[in-house]
Amino acid sequence: MILRNEVIALLPGLYALSYPKVGGAPFCVSRVADLDGDAGGVESLTMPGAVDCVLRGPGDCIVWRVTDRPARILLTAFLLCDDEEVPAVRIQRLDGDDSMLPPLLNSAQDDSDGGPIAVAPEGVSIIAYVDGRGDMVASEGVCLGSPESLSSITGFQLEWPDKPLGVDIAYSVLLEGHGYLPEVNTGNFCGVRESGMRITAVRLDLVGERAGNYRLMGEAFFSGGFQACTEGGVMSGPSGFEHLAALRLKVGACDL
Repeated sequence: MILRNEVIALLPGLYALSYPKVGGAPFCVSRVADLDGDAGGVESLTMPGAVDCVLRGPGDCIVWRVTDRPARILLTAFLLCDDEEVPAVRIQRLDGDDSMLPPLLNSAQDDSDGGPIAVAPEGVSIIAYVDGRGDMVASEGVCLGSPESLSSITGFQLEWPDKPLGVDIAYSVLLEGHGYLPEVNTGNFCGVRESGMRITAVRLDLVGERAGNYRLMGEAFFSGGFQACTEGGVMSGPSGFEHLAALRLKVGACDL
C-alpha cells in the first residue's frame, strides 16, 4: 500500500468534499491540528454508513464546516502501486458564495476562456496552467494565484521579452510521485496540463555568463499557507507534500 498526502487550506465556510471519479483509490480526509495540538474550529458530517472520514468511491461525500479561522485538511490517497492514478477529489463551497473556491488571482489576468494571452513587453511574466481554471498570466512582480487558493498550479512557463544578452532563467518542477522534469529556459513550458498531478517543488536559477549581474526575486506559495523565496534555489513546503498554489517573480540588476 502506497500513501500520497496533500494538505489543503480551507477558509471559514461550509464545504463539500466529494469523490465523483469512477473507480480508483480511496481517500481519507482528516483535520491537521495546529502546532499547539488544537484541532477545534472544524466540524465534519459524513454520509450514512460511512466509516470515519473516508471517500471510497463515486457518490461519497463529506461536509466540512470551518468556523472561526482557516483550517488545514490532510487528504491521504491509498494507492496499490506507484502507477495508480491519484483520484481528483472535488471541493465545493456551499455557504452561498457564488464561486466554488476562494479567489484564485489578485491582479493577474484570467485567460481561462481560451482567448489569447497578452504578455507584458517588459520584465518576466508567468504563464501558468491552474487546475480547474486553465491558463493564467501575471506580469513581473504580480502574484499568479492566491496563497489561500484551493486550486494548484500544475505547470508554467516564463516569458522575458526584453531579456538582456548573456542571462536567462532555468527552471524545473517536481511532480508528486514522478520526480523532477527536465530543466528548461524562458519560453518553454514545464509541468503538466489536465492530468491531476501536482507540483510539490520548484527550482529556479539565473544562468549565463552575465547571470551574476542580476538577481532573481520572488516567492512560491504552497498549500497549508507555506511560503518559500527564490534565494534558496529550490522552493517547497516543509513536508514536501504541499502543492504549488501561487508564484511571484521579478528580476533586477545587481549594484556593481
